Amino acid sequence: ASMPSARAREPALTQATKEELANNQSLTGVSNTERFTLELEFINALANPKYLHRLAADGVLRDPAFVEYLRYLAYWEEPAYAKFVLYPHALRFRRELLREEFRLALENPRVSERVFAEQFEHWRTFRERAIADNSAVE
Repeated sequence: ASMPSARAREPALTQATKEELANNQSLTGVSNTERFTLELEFINALANPKYLHRLAADGVLRDPAFVEYLRYLAYWEEPAYAKFVLYPHALRFRRELLREEFRLALENPRVSERVFAEQFEHWRTFRERAIADNSAVE
């Protein structure tokens, strides 16, 4: 049997929570458009391992409310929203941040630097690997 995806393992939002979120503007004074823009900006920021280290160093990643917020942001994985995300690593890091082990590890600047270096290497060689993969298929 295959393992369910990380998103499938996340607890589902209750109907009451969904309704509260839908009424967010009346609670916060922020329109849905403004919330979309702010959340998209935040999601994109999650692609930056140095930013993640800063959140960890400040203790933000230890806050259960922050972890719940990350769970709420799972909707950005849906194609209708994911198409707006500039940095796909952001979605992967959002899922990884749901793991306490990853959150705690980011407190160590060396771990953050290693994640940054691996991410950089991925992007540096991505095009070459894609061309090689396409050549192998032909």
